[in-house]
Amino acid sequence: MKYDFLFVYNVPYDTKGRMYARALQQLFVGLYLAALCMIGLFALDLGKSSSAGRTLGPLVLLVILLVVTALFHLYINQRLYPLMQYLPTSVMEERRAHSAVDDTVYLHPSVTSLPPLLWIPKDKAGASKEEIKESAGIIAMTDEGAYLDEKNKLRWVNEDAMTAPLYVEKPQY
Repeated sequence: MKYDFLFVYNVPYDTKGRMYARALQQLFVGLYLAALCMIGLFALDLGKSSSAGRTLGPLVLLVILLVVTALFHLYINQRLYPLMQYLPTSVMEERRAHSAVDDTVYLHPSVTSLPPLLWIPKDKAGASKEEIKESAGIIAMTDEGAYLDEKNKLRWVNEDAMTAPLYVEKPQY
């Protein structure tokens, strides 16, 4: 799973550990719910005359455990609060160094990335060369490797996709 996140999903930003605190909060919610359900179950059994006092010990222990869990939760929140509100110095230095990157980290990649190479076919009238010349400062274009035949059907010079100008080889990990 770790390697999926590193090499497959390609997450473009780092949360700097902020999700760890959220996961701890969710863990404590689960602990509270479990303890309250168990306290309820043991309390229900207290009213029966056939089990007089058999569930009193576990009930008291669970109440103590719930109080200890709440105190530990307060302690963890107290220790994590400064880390969640203020950046550590290493992260602040990194942020200062990459302030231009931080401004764009939450933008969609289509806004921040360069436009891809536009591949148009050559034609006999020379319109593709004229279009490439006129659009040179706006978008990168090429007409290499593709042409329109006499019936205006798109054809490739070489049918191998790996020779196309747009082909980008994927890295092998």
